[in-house]
Amino acid sequence: MLDTGQYAGSPGASGFADDEQRERHDYLNSIALTAPLATAVRAKLYRIATGREESLDYETIFQTIRSVRYNGWISLVYEGRDDPVEVIPLGVRYLRGYLPAAST
Repeated sequence: MLDTGQYAGSPGASGFADDEQRERHDYLNSIALTAPLATAVRAKLYRIATGREESLDYETIFQTIRSVRYNGWISLVYEGRDDPVEVIPLGVRYLRGYLPAAST
């Protein structure tokens, strides 16, 4: 399971990561190293109230999983502080923006 929020340096690995922790641990590099092994992806959201995740770099994360031709499930997990009823729909729209359009 490639869990975007559980790599050292990401917010979920030890709560909301501080600047020093993010500098010492490159969570994006860790994701790149493990992406070829992924059988599922858990997309964590922490700060999505603006309609864009502010804690994790999903542009780079999705480039990485595309580069290894990942073709499996992506689940959304919200672990933020805002009202989930309000922000989860924002997160769904945000993450869907990184997926190819379904052909009909």
